[in-house]
Amino acid sequence: MTTKLYATFTFFAMLAITYPAVSAQEKHGAHHEQAKHHFAAKEFDAFHDVLHPLQHEALPNNDFRTIRAKATELASAGEAITKLPLPKGAKAGNAIKPQMKRFSTALAKFKRDAAAGTDAQLKESYVAVHDTFETLAGEWPRK
Repeated sequence: MTTKLYATFTFFAMLAITYPAVSAQEKHGAHHEQAKHHFAAKEFDAFHDVLHPLQHEALPNNDFRTIRAKATELASAGEAITKLPLPKGAKAGNAIKPQMKRFSTALAKFKRDAAAGTDAQLKESYVAVHDTFETLAGEWPRK
């Protein structure tokens, strides 16, 4: 009887230890799925799909090889955003136009740094792309 009780206790102890890890992974996956359709235009979603793992996995681990490997895909998705027509309404368009220019400039520098820059230059230009995207996406009017 004691062996059976010990085995039951061990099973539930292991379950309690692993539950928070599984739960955190599920939450992260749910966040990513929710973020997928968060933006006003599909081009923003496509860009974010490439950006998200770079921001949350590659960058914190200083994995510049992965960032360089995804640079063309990220830049291409970003360029699709820069080709979007500005939102209707003079006020909305005027507010977004300079941010779109900053995003476009950041993308161009990122592409250069991914091709021939140091890891420090790549990190700086990647962060600029991320930050200008976040600002642009936040200012873009919802449909």
